[in-house]
Amino acid sequence: MRITQSGTYRTIMNEMDRLTQGLNTLQVQAATGKKVTTASDDPTAVQPMLFTRSQMTETDQYISNVTDGLDRMDVMDGYLDTTQNYLTRVKEIGIAGANATLNKTDRLSYADELSQIRGAITDQLNAQFNGRHLFSGYKEGTAPVGTTEGASVDSPNGTAVAGMTTYAVSGEISQDEIKLQTGPGQTIQVNLNVEELIKTQVPVRDADGTIQTDADGDPIMEEVNLLDTLASMEAALRANEPEGVSAMLDDLEVGAEQVRLKRSSMGNSANRLETALNSLEQSKLDLKETLSGYEDADLVETLAKMTQQESALQAALTVTGRVSKLSILDYI
Repeated sequence: MRITQSGTYRTIMNEMDRLTQGLNTLQVQAATGKKVTTASDDPTAVQPMLFTRSQMTETDQYISNVTDGLDRMDVMDGYLDTTQNYLTRVKEIGIAGANATLNKTDRLSYADELSQIRGAITDQLNAQFNGRHLFSGYKEGTAPVGTTEGASVDSPNGTAVAGMTTYAVSGEISQDEIKLQTGPGQTIQVNLNVEELIKTQVPVRDADGTIQTDADGDPIMEEVNLLDTLASMEAALRANEPEGVSAMLDDLEVGAEQVRLKRSSMGNSANRLETALNSLEQSKLDLKETLSGYEDADLVETLAKMTQQESALQAALTVTGRVSKLSILDYI
């Protein structure tokens, strides 16, 4: 095969183009830190890269969900803690008001304090987070507890006490659970409904403490409403009925225990959210490492290749210069 000067020159120029393109690619990698910037750089890496990015987007959304849930539950726990403190004070008032040696004026003073506490507890139940009511289910724009001024409330002994403020659950709230998705097929409840917080089913007991049963032998249950219990206790104090105040202490403890149980339940959910958050953050780190393996350039390796490529290009330029100086006279 005959090798002409023009053929040699074209071969050298093609090799220079290849070296120049390779050097340009390495320079881009060194400047951006990425070895894959377009699909043509590594077609086989495109699909796993897109899949990994999709997983990272999902993980970011799950992390956002969990973070919002933890913030919500932290605020909720603060309101429940305040409510528990109020109920502790109510119990102290109840024990003091049940003392037969207390006079009417003292009981009225306790009744006024209890009235303020009842309003404060209602404020806790109507609390909001980011403009949304915490204890209304999906009806977050509606206050879960409504207020009626100047109502008449019966004491445990049946004495009607007029001019009191009463509180009751609004009919606009929903009973639905609010759940956050923390992963594929994984959800955690992050709300408490006001009714499950203040209403408790307890067995009806005889005077000697025996649980009453129906014809089938099942215990007969009755509802204890914390808001109604507090109103009845205040009415007993205003009616100067120490035995009526005493009668409300058991129901008060039932209501306080319900608040404690629900707060504990939310604490367990918060622990699950924290565990989920730690897992998601670790997953995100793993995904970043996987993505980095596909698209990030090894700077040391890239610079070493650049040096080799530059040397090869410089050699090609030198050869090209020599070839371009050749003429027919060099062969005569």
